[in-house]
Amino acid sequence: MRNNIFYLHPAKCGGSSVASCLRELDLPCLFASQISLDDATVEALTSSEKTIFHGHITDLPTPLTHDERRIYSDILRILYYESDLIVPTRNPSNLLQSWMHYTKTRATRILDSILDSRQMILNSKEIVFLYKISQLRQKCAIFNEYGVLISKGEDFPIFGLSEKDEEENLNIYIDFLASNKYFLPELCSMQFQAFRLKWRDLSHAILKKHKYLIKPPLSSGSRQILYYDCEKINESHQKAIDNMTCEGFSRRLSCKRENQSFSKPGIKGCEFSSVNKKLKRLVPGEWALYAQSEVV
Repeated sequence: MRNNIFYLHPAKCGGSSVASCLRELDLPCLFASQISLDDATVEALTSSEKTIFHGHITDLPTPLTHDERRIYSDILRILYYESDLIVPTRNPSNLLQSWMHYTKTRATRILDSILDSRQMILNSKEIVFLYKISQLRQKCAIFNEYGVLISKGEDFPIFGLSEKDEEENLNIYIDFLASNKYFLPELCSMQFQAFRLKWRDLSHAILKKHKYLIKPPLSSGSRQILYYDCEKINESHQKAIDNMTCEGFSRRLSCKRENQSFSKPGIKGCEFSSVNKKLKRLVPGEWALYAQSEVV
């Protein structure tokens, strides 16, 4: 009898904390960023011994040979269609807000590194981070339409976002992400991982502003699927998580807080009706997944 678990890792849904707990408790795990595309990995996933697979599915190695492509397909099939599944979720408006403040934090670090430099030599990832925050309301820097820094503001290098501008900035950030296919995985963190095998069709529909319908996977006689809200794990979900992993895992997870952004606002994204409304229109699939975590 197969006993493997796919612990999904949607970005900004507590995945780093999950990984930390898995390592601390020394559970039998396979991490996406550390596996090899070989038959031994498939054997581990099909063994009767409990194995927890965790990580961003995009961290799997890129298959280069015919055999690696076969094994890669087998791994995806086993994970998405044959494994028990644990899916951390988060209110989509709060998740989007977390992305914005994460980007703000990274931008501050980038700007701080060039504080005393007359010539800015940035790598492509740094340029992308600055581009993503260039349209937000702030007093740190002025950028041109391509996200290139052209002037330093009074707050430089601290890319601070005023709480009074939070709603406006969230709407600006949503519009920016929705207009560029390369940034859709931020707008759709949960769908990007949970429906990775259907992502091409989903992203096309979102960019074209077409309606689309998704059916979140649900438990059946052959597999167990658990959704939970990573911001507030209720007692029922705590017990279910512990049953699927080990006793005390959920308690340890609730105490973890990895990858915190600085100067987070006191008000949550879900408190802005305009943000909720826009996200429900643009990415209804995110709300469909989140709704499953409300089922006890």
